[in-house]
Amino acid sequence: MMWSVSWVAVRGKPVGQILRELEFEPMPGPPHGEDASVRGALLNDGWYLVYVDDSWHEQLTPFALEQLSRQDTIVLHSVVEEVQQISSVCQYHDGQASWLVMHDGAVDPEHLAIAGSAPEELDTLLAYVRQENIANGSYQIPIALGAVLCGFAHNQRDDPPAFVPLREVI
Repeated sequence: MMWSVSWVAVRGKPVGQILRELEFEPMPGPPHGEDASVRGALLNDGWYLVYVDDSWHEQLTPFALEQLSRQDTIVLHSVVEEVQQISSVCQYHDGQASWLVMHDGAVDPEHLAIAGSAPEELDTLLAYVRQENIANGSYQIPIALGAVLCGFAHNQRDDPPAFVPLREVI
């Protein structure tokens, strides 16, 4: 399966407020979260996840994420575009982008851009990828970093979160 997805994990705001600010709401009717193109789920450690089957969703703009991250809220945003070999994860906090880790395979198969003060977990992942000589490691690093920080990866098979379908507020 070729992935083209994005997700936002938010910690520090109530779920209802997160959904209002991103202009989503739960779909009425029985939950069939795995089938919806936009879905939400509670994660461990107080994170709420909004998952979108689109790598560049119009409601997940940098401006919207900066606004969402105000008032001591932490927002992680990840994009995975497998066909183009792009993966990224970034953090917003207190209304600003804090850091970004991005792989773009069109630049170079080993490309990895790091901006801002990335978390210390990145150093551990970089060392592991180098030591184990992991194929496509630069592509995997942003995905793994997001998973380490909030407990979610778009391709996790074991114990997936209980998704609730969401729709855009009209």
